[in-house]
Amino acid sequence: MSAASAEGVHAVSLIPSISAIQRATWYLLALFCLALLAWSPAVALGCAAGGVVAGANLVALSWFTQLLFRAAVRGGKASPWLALVPLKLLLLVAVAYVAVWQLRLNPGGFALGVSMPLFATLFEVARARLRGFGLPTGSQA
Repeated sequence: MSAASAEGVHAVSLIPSISAIQRATWYLLALFCLALLAWSPAVALGCAAGGVVAGANLVALSWFTQLLFRAAVRGGKASPWLALVPLKLLLLVAVAYVAVWQLRLNPGGFALGVSMPLFATLFEVARARLRGFGLPTGSQA
């Protein structure tokens, strides 16, 4: 293996998978909600609702990405699927509106929950970097 290809393999191993980010999102959401429960049940409920919305968004994003790649591999047109992506965003905005304004969930908690995939991504990137440096990070899955 050439030095350039070995370098490329090393760089790819530093990128966390979508499934790892999804898993970390759910773990961090549970951890945050439990911690917030002791402080304010209303904030914890808002965080849980926001996290569920964000987690559903990750699942939908993964699903759309798979559909688009399958269509591209088959040489088919992906344009009908691309039209659904903005509708997904519109649906997320509508769910956030209903959660915060109609159900009166705590907006700060909801925002924290919606931010959970960002925290999970940062966490997984840090784990991947530590793995790249040969430091132990627990599970290698």
